[in-house]
Amino acid sequence: MDPAIRTTFDACLAAVRNGDGAAFQACFREDAEGFSNLAGEFQGPAGFRAALMGLNGRVPGVLMEPLRTYGEGPEMAARMRISSRGKETEGIFAFRFDGEGRIARLIALWDPSQVLGGAASRLTHATEVAVQAYFRTYNDDDEAAHMALISPKLVYFGAVSRMTAEGIETARGIFRTAHERMGLKRFDPIRILHGGSHLAVLVRIHGLGAGGPTEEGAWVFRLDDEGRFDRVSVLWNPGTFLTWNHR
Repeated sequence: MDPAIRTTFDACLAAVRNGDGAAFQACFREDAEGFSNLAGEFQGPAGFRAALMGLNGRVPGVLMEPLRTYGEGPEMAARMRISSRGKETEGIFAFRFDGEGRIARLIALWDPSQVLGGAASRLTHATEVAVQAYFRTYNDDDEAAHMALISPKLVYFGAVSRMTAEGIETARGIFRTAHERMGLKRFDPIRILHGGSHLAVLVRIHGLGAGGPTEEGAWVFRLDDEGRFDRVSVLWNPGTFLTWNHR
């Protein structure tokens, strides 16, 4: 992870742990955008501070511990253990950082019912179908069906290139080359975390052939009003595949 990103990431988690709204607010750009299951959409450092105060008010003594990180920047995700008063759950926090290491976007997806009680948030059938179809059409090499799931206004970030690209042709090019570039054979979704139009999916990545390696990653999505994917961030640590001779 880039040193500036590591510094901000650690400071952000320390501020959550200490309930320090000022330190938390200092981690974010003035135009930062965010979402959490408890606070919904919010913007700017003051919005993030208010979200933290609301979290501390509803989940006393909340602790957030990173279990694993995916990607190195400027986008990354962390699989988090979230606990309070002997209850715990897991979530995915997806970050985008600017060139100075400040947070430009934070999407925090988890199920608050696991620590607060009450009914769990349920994934809609249409959204679950769309997520399963996204990975199934890739695995089946069904380009037409895969492209039908993608918004023409797609914004895509990939952990391998560490670059952001836009448009439907971006998705088409990635679909066509992913197998050849690193021997990626199959993506199997493990768990879906969701909130509003935002989704994070833990995914098992399989290399080509019976002896190929496997890895875990986080796909972070946003859906448009028509249920198509208009933001896709593919966050994982591809070193195993980059060093593997799959030919």
